[in-house]
Amino acid sequence: MRMEYKLLKTQRKGFCLTREPEVVEGELFIIFTGAPEDATAIFENAEGDSLYRLLVDNSCAIPADFLRGEISVCVTVLNGSESEPKYFCEGIYTKTLGGGIVVVPNGLDFPKEIIDVCVELQSVREDILALAQKDRELDEKLKKLFDGYNII
Repeated sequence: MRMEYKLLKTQRKGFCLTREPEVVEGELFIIFTGAPEDATAIFENAEGDSLYRLLVDNSCAIPADFLRGEISVCVTVLNGSESEPKYFCEGIYTKTLGGGIVVVPNGLDFPKEIIDVCVELQSVREDILALAQKDRELDEKLKKLFDGYNII
């Protein structure tokens, strides 16, 4: 089974692009598109167990026996620097059925999060336009002040 995440640098979030439930029997392979170089994926299951996986070619594998309950997912670079970005990703929900484990994204509010991001982006664009207008107004005031003085 393979899942794919898209990491958004501006939002510091990761969204699961794989929306269909799948059955895992051996390992769950995960691809993190947009991951920084030398990134590590950190997983925590419902029992509080943590699993760290260095991403090789933006991907890693999780053994099926780790997949218990809700899994939280985070991607970061572990180099001792606090300035490295952390991408908090949609979680994974797991359920054991028969001989396999069913995995699905745990973010059922994915469309709402997309709308929230779009609204936030629009707000930022409006703020930028307002600042640009204020900059033009101040520039005009400065020009008028200089016109009143004879500067040689």
